[in-house]
Amino acid sequence: MNHLTHPERFANRTWVTPAHRDSDLARRQGNITEVFKTWSSGGGTLVDINAIAGVSAGPDDIPVGQLGLDDNMYLHFGRQQGAWLSNKKDVFIDGLYLCRRDFEGRSGYFLTVVTDRLQAAASAALEDACIASGWVDAELSVDDGMAILGLWGDVAIVESARRFEIEFLVGKAISAVGSLEAAAPSSASLGFH
Repeated sequence: MNHLTHPERFANRTWVTPAHRDSDLARRQGNITEVFKTWSSGGGTLVDINAIAGVSAGPDDIPVGQLGLDDNMYLHFGRQQGAWLSNKKDVFIDGLYLCRRDFEGRSGYFLTVVTDRLQAAASAALEDACIASGWVDAELSVDDGMAILGLWGDVAIVESARRFEIEFLVGKAISAVGSLEAAAPSSASLGFH
């Protein structure tokens, strides 16, 4: 990876969770700070999807909870996956934080999609603030989980004309990583860090 991933860029920041989340930007900063802390304190795994691009996705009808995913993962897409938010091709999906988390008594994964841009933003706050989050029930298949995924967050992602393609990429990546986890217990050579 020639370009820094979101976890690498974010680790270099001195962000703190805003004391009062009275604005959308403050809420997003607080949310991504919490997601990053959960990922890094949970021994987060970084998976470069581009390094495993030749691996076929696993069966889409297996429940997400049976894919053998790590509890805290970052699936890096980068520019190579071409997950642009608009036709301008300036902002793209850098990757996805995937953290095991129960919700309303059900097991599942909290996911957070984060962006990067070709040109640095004028404000560091704006550069790291573009996120969208959702939760996938561990008992649903990847296909079903993505079909009912209720992303919330920045309108740049949530209202993107390419939202369907982005959700498809997320589902395909989760399925491929699950397929690798099941097939190769020692997966350091396959893009896991």
